[in-house]
Amino acid sequence: MTHDEIRAIQRGQAAFATDVARVVHTIAQRHRAVGTPLTWQLIREIREETLADLGLAARWPASLLEQVAADTVVPPQDGSLSAEDIRTLCDLARPVALVYRDTITR
Repeated sequence: MTHDEIRAIQRGQAAFATDVARVVHTIAQRHRAVGTPLTWQLIREIREETLADLGLAARWPASLLEQVAADTVVPPQDGSLSAEDIRTLCDLARPVALVYRDTITR
């Protein structure tokens, strides 16, 4: 693989990560705007909506979406998230925490 090919792959991966974060952030902002509290269930719902949005838009190969789905499993916990919980979140859920950061119990 050439240097240019490697750089192209890296740019594609960065664009994908940016797109995922943007979609997650937009969905989280929508939930926060209507007063939905940050819970484990909300994290799971935002994850599912994000994967569905990215899949329906067909902007990215299915293999990338499958990898995100595999890497972003959210624990089956209930209730609100603590600051400690936030530190253990998968990459997909961290942008949600940023939207809700001033409401998180310390």
